[in-house]
Amino acid sequence: MSDPANVSGEVSLAARLAWLGGALWVIAVKAVVVVTWTPVEITFPRARIWMYAVALGLPCLPPVLVAVRSALVGRWRRGLIASVVLGLLLTGITASGAGSAAVEATKRWETVEVLYRHRSDTDRTIERQQRGDGSGWEGRTVQTRPITSFLSYTESVGDDDPGPAWVPVPR
Repeated sequence: MSDPANVSGEVSLAARLAWLGGALWVIAVKAVVVVTWTPVEITFPRARIWMYAVALGLPCLPPVLVAVRSALVGRWRRGLIASVVLGLLLTGITASGAGSAAVEATKRWETVEVLYRHRSDTDRTIERQQRGDGSGWEGRTVQTRPITSFLSYTESVGDDDPGPAWVPVPR
């Protein structure tokens, strides 16, 4: 017969691992949401692909830890079933949205030409960009503001004259 204190400790550890997994998953999904559905863009392709891989892979970590812990303690079947259910649930929820976003993330926007540069903040530019794959090309005109070396704030602008704060870049 098992010691009640030991069972309580095992449940507590499993609960902690489940909470840890849930928290990591929420952080990864929030990062995917921010980059996918806001004007913030990851400009470095490897960082973008890594972020999506982490968002899809993190839900698998806690179930594996719970399964290993259950195997070591001897409650293999109960821990394995719980970890598989948790892992499938989190991975399914994440993959449903992040899968299509990850495919879009692999198509990188390339700057074709810099049209204007801001007078006081020379890092801010208005650029013509394009991206494409085997099925065709699409283009856009955007204002970009670098945040870090791999993040930028990008918003769509029209082809009109942006005003006196912007200086045309010679071609």
